[in-house]
Amino acid sequence: YRQLSADSGDGATLGSFKARALGAGPVVSYVFRVRKIAVAMDLRWTRDFGVRNRLDGDLWFFKAAAAP
Repeated sequence: YRQLSADSGDGATLGSFKARALGAGPVVSYVFRVRKIAVAMDLRWTRDFGVRNRLDGDLWFFKAAAAP
């Protein structure tokens, strides 16, 4: 993530910060069938690094999808 334009407006009382962040991490995917329905699941973990002018931390995502 890289903010291209500086903050502006009434809420920018601390100045025109430009934020940036990088993230990387693994993804685990699993596809299987339940009767005749295909089910896909993903679990993703992303660790932030190189963060400037924004909060940093770990992100966890879980996604599930089904299709006949």
